[in-house]
Amino acid sequence: MINKTLYITDLDDTFLNAEAAVGRDVQERLNCLIKKGVLFTFITARDWDSAHTIMKDSLINIPVAVFNGSVVMDFARKKIITGNYISRTSGRKLLEILLKNRTIVTVNYNKNSEVHRKVIDCDHEWISGEMDNILSCSAVTSTSGIAGLDYQVRKRSIPGITINIYSDPFDKDIKVLDILPSQASKGAAVRMIRKIFGHDRITSTVAFGNGDNDIEMFKAADVGIGVGETTAGLNKYAGFHLAYDGGLSIIDYIEHDVKWKGGKG
Repeated sequence: MINKTLYITDLDDTFLNAEAAVGRDVQERLNCLIKKGVLFTFITARDWDSAHTIMKDSLINIPVAVFNGSVVMDFARKKIITGNYISRTSGRKLLEILLKNRTIVTVNYNKNSEVHRKVIDCDHEWISGEMDNILSCSAVTSTSGIAGLDYQVRKRSIPGITINIYSDPFDKDIKVLDILPSQASKGAAVRMIRKIFGHDRITSTVAFGNGDNDIEMFKAADVGIGVGETTAGLNKYAGFHLAYDGGLSIIDYIEHDVKWKGGKG
């Protein structure tokens, strides 16, 4: 088998367009590349449901990673290949804090190797054996409320978790407190995807991203390419930059790279 390049992209503000979707031209050209044997996948901070809904028309045949790289999924079968978990004890402490702040909490968990979601707005709903394998926990609040909520969680020093704050893609006044296992890393996801697919089948890895949560992905890749407005932290690891245009510049790059390598990817 001919060794190939593995192309990995972040989604929001990198590969997706301004409507947080895949444009028709990008979709068609991507699928054409995949049909020709190009190895393409994504690693995103999004949860599985939203990522799969957005990318469902893609013919991706490489494992993908969601929850900021914490969970690696079989894209076609919609099954968890491997994942990191928040312990039940830490999960209980998280819910105690978040629910006291009158916050509706969304928990994603592993059940039968599939990602399931539960929305919790009262304590008694937490008492469930199926919630042992917690993949992520998130709470939605306003811009004015996010700092206080973040402080309440951090001051408890809950073990085994990492906390990120994101803006809603469609409303910047809505903030999401996203809590993941401390092992979550896009860099770890790159290494796991390469391992699952087969190190001997991949000659190099090219990663596309724009934010600080893509730094570990760039460090794990052979080439890191910044897209659009990148952070100062990421720029330290970016070999060069592409304009952000809803994925077109990424597809252009891959097509050119494949052609330059004689169609071998």
